[in-house]
Amino acid sequence: MDIKNINIIIIDDEEMIRGLIKDFLEDRGLSVESAENGGEGLKLLLKKKFDAAIVDVRLPDMSGNEFIIKAYKIQSGTCFMIHTGHIEYKPSPELLKIGISMESVIIKPIMDLNVLYDKILGGIMKKMDNAG
Repeated sequence: MDIKNINIIIIDDEEMIRGLIKDFLEDRGLSVESAENGGEGLKLLLKKKFDAAIVDVRLPDMSGNEFIIKAYKIQSGTCFMIHTGHIEYKPSPELLKIGISMESVIIKPIMDLNVLYDKILGGIMKKMDNAG
């Protein structure tokens, strides 16, 4: 897998978090786009294929869970990561049905962004293995 061909989307209403993660991942050679709400993120998904999506649970226009369910209908091959500050968060039954597990959950604040990077690459590889 060529890192330069990996496309990531970040959906988070907090500009500082979006920017920090975007800059970090771009420094590692990934192509990254971001959106501040679910509606904007869905529009991007209709225009471009993304290998992974980092989705905040609390968005201004819809929940992160709702976004993922809608986004999955557009791009089922995308590896979805849930980014939340809720330490007791558990994926809903609807998310479990589409393959989202606790492995896909990243708790804020992320102290080491390399952990996020490794989770993204691992999630993409797992999705590719399951597809092929």
